Amino acid sequence: MRVYTVHVPPFSHRESDPVLIKEGFSWPAFLFGPLWMLIHRLWLAFTVLVVISLLLGVAADAFGLGQIPQAIVSFTIAVLVGAHGNDMRRHGLARRGYRDGGVVAARNYDEALTRFFDAQPSIRAA
Repeated sequence: MRVYTVHVPPFSHRESDPVLIKEGFSWPAFLFGPLWMLIHRLWLAFTVLVVISLLLGVAADAFGLGQIPQAIVSFTIAVLVGAHGNDMRRHGLARRGYRDGGVVAARNYDEALTRFFDAQPSIRAA
């Protein structure tokens, strides 16, 4: 079973489009960090990542680090983005006014969405 947090959009009379975010490591964030951040509208995280990457690149050149240490630093950053990607996404939704809709455990996204709506009969009837 996977655990999902539910985020309900702001100003929604009918809460039919909640966003479910899986707990745990985000492989898309790990593999496609900056692009993944842009797709999910994480502008601040994207900007911080770009600035940190540029600063680390300048520092690596200044200290004469080879390609292997630079690759290790890049890999470490990618792992950190993957490990905290879903948390960054939750924070981004909260900044945009999404409300916490609770936690749902299910085998997949669709089942989690169904379980959320089944637990909210007033939403389904609206």
